Amino acid sequence: MDRLLCTSLYRALLKSLTRKAVSENRLRNYFLDFAQQVTIICDDTDALSVLRALNYTQVQFRSLLRRVSEQDTPPPHYLSRFINQAIEFIRTETELLYYRLEHPQYFISGSVPQSPLYWSKEHSAISVSEILCGLDRMAPKPLLLADGTDAPFNLVVRVFEDTLHVKLGDPTDVKRRVLERKKDRTKFTEALLYSLNKEDE
Repeated sequence: MDRLLCTSLYRALLKSLTRKAVSENRLRNYFLDFAQQVTIICDDTDALSVLRALNYTQVQFRSLLRRVSEQDTPPPHYLSRFINQAIEFIRTETELLYYRLEHPQYFISGSVPQSPLYWSKEHSAISVSEILCGLDRMAPKPLLLADGTDAPFNLVVRVFEDTLHVKLGDPTDVKRRVLERKKDRTKFTEALLYSLNKEDE
């Protein structure tokens, strides 16, 4: 149940609260490995064991977050960011797991026809991320599951990656890269708006 607490990310964050903080770049690499470990566990372990492991891990990360706020000397701000990213990733993977349990027919292994669509190299992958972030921030959300609930952003990213044969990266990083842009946050969206509004030639 504590398998994910043995990851480099958790150990580095725990160490950073008592000793010198691990660098942001190193934590970024550790987070990528953590996300891969979570995905492997979700794909290769029985559902009940996975849910217990994810719940236990999320509790431990929330405990780390409380410890950060209780420090007499505030640690580097990026520690809280990586802890929150881990919690968010666990939450979205949990939602995806519940969806898989409720709708197993969508996860049957077998030959699945590949999408004929490809994202053009004329436009960067972050343009897709920009669209997905915009859809995710709308209320009510336009992308839903079969039962009418909001589609988890994690699932949306994976579906669009598969459909358009484009790599967007970790869903948490997808949002961060778009929302942290100081300018041109809506560059592609504005290009779409211009195309829709210009008069036909």
